[in-house]
Amino acid sequence: MSGKKRFTPEELARLPEFHHPRVGPDGERIAFYYDGTGRNELYVQHVETGERRQISDGEVPRAARWPIAWGADGEEVLFHLDDDGDEQNDIWAIDLDGDAEPVIETPGQASLQDVADDGRLLYASDEGEQMNLYLFDPAAGESEQLTENDEPVRGGSFAPDDDRIAYTTNETEAMENRDAYVMDLETGESRRLDIGETGSQTAAVDWHPDGERLLVRDDTEDFTNAGVYDLESDEVRWLSGGDAEESPQAFGPDGDHAYALRSENAGRAPIVYDLESGESETLDLAEGVASLAGGEHFLADGRPVFTQTTPDTRSSLLAYDDGATETLIEPDYGDIDPDAFVDAEYVTYESADGLEIGALLYDARDRPDGSEDEQTPGVVKVHGGPHGQSMQSFDLYAQFLVSEGYSVLLPNYRGSVGRGREFQQAILGDWGGAEQGDIAVAVEHTLDRYSF
Repeated sequence: MSGKKRFTPEELARLPEFHHPRVGPDGERIAFYYDGTGRNELYVQHVETGERRQISDGEVPRAARWPIAWGADGEEVLFHLDDDGDEQNDIWAIDLDGDAEPVIETPGQASLQDVADDGRLLYASDEGEQMNLYLFDPAAGESEQLTENDEPVRGGSFAPDDDRIAYTTNETEAMENRDAYVMDLETGESRRLDIGETGSQTAAVDWHPDGERLLVRDDTEDFTNAGVYDLESDEVRWLSGGDAEESPQAFGPDGDHAYALRSENAGRAPIVYDLESGESETLDLAEGVASLAGGEHFLADGRPVFTQTTPDTRSSLLAYDDGATETLIEPDYGDIDPDAFVDAEYVTYESADGLEIGALLYDARDRPDGSEDEQTPGVVKVHGGPHGQSMQSFDLYAQFLVSEGYSVLLPNYRGSVGRGREFQQAILGDWGGAEQGDIAVAVEHTLDRYSF
């Protein structure tokens, strides 16, 4: 393929990207942010025809930080908008003709959680100084506070009959603890799901179509596991094997399957469980980082929709069907030759105390104009958080440095996510301590092994 082998950070950063794809209620349209005009705007694309239409013209945020959602009738898209960058979002709606107006205006931060079939909105707000859940009735134009917790409330979602919600909060003294709850909206009474232990992180992720089961996650046994919780019996059936992080995502539209994302070697692959047999299948996508699209998750024909990226390919949006994929949104490379990008190798090494640490290595000798015998300078790119993770996704900074002849190392030191609860919490009480040693040993290991 012809094209430019060298590129600047500006050229990479200016390549158009899509963000927060959401499948509409009809399963036939997808809404997403896209900056192909040079500014972030909202678009709606018809799945069957591929027709894409821009519906906003400067009404939405310049940065696509916050997710979007479809209105219940599929005739409007809800988005978050602050006032001149003060990061105190209100919730707005824009119809498919481009008319935008505020729906929920609060004195603090508002975060849309879910949309009921009758149009009611479940949102979180810190207008009472702590992030709690509120229910907005558009017919009455009024909001009702649902929770009054001292710790933040997250992950609110409506049951299929819209008369209950699930959510996550912490009512213990353990700072890292998370528990899952279900509230009856008529009585206001809440019950904690009988999962986990104090200090573990539990969440209710999705409601089963029957309204009597929930897809849940919990990391009591170190790795996050996916399970199905029966509200009548207060019992959970775990799907995961417990040998790697598996984050549950959604029940399939038929209710017979559950989807999860399995994290290994700084990558993330989608898997689907048959709820009757318990057997799982890893979906055949390229090794990298996959995410299930938001909204309805599935098209009208039942196909799940994923974003997919690898270290040397930018994000695309895919519909998956029995090993075959249809590309709904292709990555844009402009005048840059995609063959100029370098894949990353996942490497492991022992830190000073024997703990195994993983890292991603971009070897500059693998670039088109590189040489196996060439010694290269190196850069260590450390993620923040500290509960973050460098993943096998496209990294424009790493790719630019490689194009300039620098090898790049991205260590996932202790405290990083993706390796289980014990590894993530190993940093507690020692922030700025042993993880710095993990990074230093990463450099020594790389120099010794690869002769840079």
